[in-house]
Amino acid sequence: MSRHPPGPLRIPAFRYQFAARAVSVAGSTLSPVALAFGVLELTGSASTFSLVLAANAVPTIAFLVIGGVWADRLPRNLLMTATNLLSAAAQLGMGAMLLSGHVVLWLALSLQFLTGTAMAFYLPSVQGLTAQIVPSEHLQRANALLSLTRSFAGSIGPLVASALVVTVGAGWALIADGVAFMVSAWLLHRIKLPRVPAGPAGSFIGDLREGLREVTSRDWVWTSILAFMAGHLATAFFIVLGPASLLDRGEGAIGWGAVIAALSIGNVLGDVVAFRVVVRRPIVFCRLVELLGVPLLIAFALEAPPWVLIAAALPAGVAITLSDALWYTALQRHLPPTSLSRVTSYDWMGSFALRPLGYLAAGSLAASLGTAAAFFTAAVLVVVVKLAGLLFAGVRQLPATSPQAVEEPRALAT
Repeated sequence: MSRHPPGPLRIPAFRYQFAARAVSVAGSTLSPVALAFGVLELTGSASTFSLVLAANAVPTIAFLVIGGVWADRLPRNLLMTATNLLSAAAQLGMGAMLLSGHVVLWLALSLQFLTGTAMAFYLPSVQGLTAQIVPSEHLQRANALLSLTRSFAGSIGPLVASALVVTVGAGWALIADGVAFMVSAWLLHRIKLPRVPAGPAGSFIGDLREGLREVTSRDWVWTSILAFMAGHLATAFFIVLGPASLLDRGEGAIGWGAVIAALSIGNVLGDVVAFRVVVRRPIVFCRLVELLGVPLLIAFALEAPPWVLIAAALPAGVAITLSDALWYTALQRHLPPTSLSRVTSYDWMGSFALRPLGYLAAGSLAASLGTAAAFFTAAVLVVVVKLAGLLFAGVRQLPATSPQAVEEPRALAT
C-alpha cells in the first residue's frame, strides 16, 4: 500500500499563505464591530455610518474584474502583499482618527474607499496563488484549511472586538487590524514563486473579454455563479428579515445570536468535512449540499420555535463552507492557470453585486406580501436555480480531477 501523500501544511509556501490568511482574517473580524461602534459613538449618525460602509463596498464591486486581470498578469503573492499594505495603512489611519475623537468624513470615506479597492485586487488573487503553490491532489484540503481560518475567526472575532471596544476603545481594535494586515503582507512576501510564462499579453479590454469567455463557455462555471448569486440573495433576505422576525416574536437578540452561533459552528463542520470528503462529481455535490440551507428559510417562514431554527442553522452553515471548498478546487483543477483569477473575479462580482439588491428586495417584499411570503420566495428561488443547473451536461459530468490539468511550477521552499 502506498504511503499517504503529505498534506498541504507540509508545503513551506502554503504554510506562509495559511499563516497570512489566519492573521489577516483574525484582524478583519475586529473591524466591522469596531468601525460601527467607533463611528456611531463619535458622530451619532446612522447615515454617516452607512456612507462609510458604502465607501468600502462600492469600489470592491466596481474594481473586481479589473483586479482579476491584474492578478492573472502579476505575481499573485506580490499583488496580495501590496493590497495588504494598503489595507494596513487605511485601517491604521482609521484607528488613529477614532482615537483622536473626531471623524473627518472625507478622510474616513477615502480610507474606506482604499480598503475596498485593495479587497477588489486581493480576492481574485487568492485561489490562483493556492493553485500555484499546492499540488492538485492537495487543493481541496488547502481550500478547506484556508476557509477554516475564516470560520473560526468569524465565530470568536466579534466577541473579541466587542471586548476591545468596551475596554480600550474602537480605535485600538482598528489599529490591531492594521497591524494584522502588515504581518500578513510580510508572510505573503516570504513566498518565493518561480518564474512562469507571462500571463495574458493582449489589451486590457481583450483580457476582460477573454475572462468572460472562460466563464460563458463552460456551463458548470456560469450555472454555478448563478447558483451562488441566488444563494446570496437568499442570504440577504435572511439577514434583513431574520432579526425582525425574531424581534416580533419576542425572541430578540438572544434568539438571533443563537441562530448565528449555530451557523458559525456549521461553517466549521463544513470545513472539517471538506478536508476529508472525496466526491466524483463535485459540482453536482455542491448543488445538492447547498439545498441544506433551504430548511432554515422555511423554518423562519413557518415561525418555527427557536430550537428548530437553531437545528436548521447548523446544516445551513455546513452547506456554505463545504460547497465553497469544492467549488474553488474545481476551478483550480479545470481552468487554465492564466485565467483563473479573472474567472474568480466574475464569481465574486456576481455574489457581491446582488447583496444590496437583496437587502432592498427583502424589505419591499415583506412589506407588500408579508415576512412569511418573502422567506418562501427566497427558498423557492434557491431550489429552482440550484436544481436547474443539474440539467446541464457539463455540470453533471465534470469529474473531480482533470486529466488535462496544466500544472504551474510550484513555489520554492523558503
